[in-house]
Amino acid sequence: MRPHLAAAAALAGLTILAGAATGALGATGTPGTTGTTGATGTTGTTGTTGTTGTTGTTSTGTTGTTGVPTPAPAAPFAAGPVLATLDADVPVAAGGGWVLWSVPVTGGYGLVGSHGGLTRALNVAPRPEPFDVSVGTSATGAPVVTFSRCLKTPGPVAIGLGVMNPLSGRGCRIHVLNLATDRESTPAIPHPTGTSDTTGSMSHGRIAFARLDPAHHQQVQQILLWTPGHRSLKTLPHGVMPGKCPSKEDCAGISRSGAVQGLAYDGRLISFLWEPSGYDVGDAAWEVRADNAATGHSTRVSSGGAGEVCGGPGDTDLVAPSPPVLDGHTVRLVSLEGACYVFDSVFGQMNTATGGNGSYAKLPGVILGIAEDGSRLYAVEAPAPADETNPTCTTAAPCQIQQIPQPAPLLHESRKPSSPIF
Repeated sequence: MRPHLAAAAALAGLTILAGAATGALGATGTPGTTGTTGATGTTGTTGTTGTTGTTGTTSTGTTGTTGVPTPAPAAPFAAGPVLATLDADVPVAAGGGWVLWSVPVTGGYGLVGSHGGLTRALNVAPRPEPFDVSVGTSATGAPVVTFSRCLKTPGPVAIGLGVMNPLSGRGCRIHVLNLATDRESTPAIPHPTGTSDTTGSMSHGRIAFARLDPAHHQQVQQILLWTPGHRSLKTLPHGVMPGKCPSKEDCAGISRSGAVQGLAYDGRLISFLWEPSGYDVGDAAWEVRADNAATGHSTRVSSGGAGEVCGGPGDTDLVAPSPPVLDGHTVRLVSLEGACYVFDSVFGQMNTATGGNGSYAKLPGVILGIAEDGSRLYAVEAPAPADETNPTCTTAAPCQIQQIPQPAPLLHESRKPSSPIF
């Protein structure tokens, strides 16, 4: 998909054809709902009637600095009403008719869920940092939430919708919350001394997660799959790793690591956002991978990176993929693209069963992440930064969670994503 170009070409200023965009009808506003007293502690407001948009037109991109057309502006979303506002960078997850996100509360962060038109605080103890939340299914098919609790909770990274740096935590264990009963439990996942487990995701009782095991794998997280009743864990491929340093002089102060910053599992695929770090990585690098849970075959779905900010006219200096979502064999994500603090968003998807290159579409606005529940797709939109900063969600400038239509038309990628390592 298009975001892979940040690894080399995009960071060198390459502009890619993203095609013409077709306008969409504007959304009609709906009455807002009355807020309830919960973790957010605020009262909802009454919505206003929206206006009817006009039919968009097809436009052609103009010639960019490298002599190829640049993307035409994306059409506005025919989006639904705002589901919630976020005044902090927190992950959002969906599944089983639920949409979940973290909210600041006394003691850290609590969990809030929207289901059947009602929004309520979930009966879980706070966590010092936003929950690494995923919605899945129990062995009986009931909707459940997985997250980690830690002796030292990992902190957030500089870019991303509440994405954490798992290498900064320790003593983490996967927990499961049954959404029907509000009962929290700790599954019997074997956990040797010194290990730390994060970003769990459950499908019909099986849990995929990332484990930090310094005694055996140093600072490189492993992708593991646990099946109830089994004492052993299945190991799946992790992401790309940088080469070893050629000399101590070249690598002074540089550590080699690999971290999972978000993970999704649906019984077929385990897909995750991977950040390698080391000698030949550059300022930052990411890739999204998908592992077949049965065969272990691993596919690179997308990649990105960060380079020198404002390096030159038209230069793309940031392509940051979001944690992925899954729909059968299809992996979906959104990438935040920056050029001297002007940001765009690109939706991408790849069907790992067909072996194609993937497809993409430019999105309107600044989209930090997506969540998916069957045919329902949710986007987290942030305000465009007013100064030279990365997009973020704050009390003064909150983000919005909205249901959006599946982006269309999708353009076919001309080549497979390349490695994010130089």
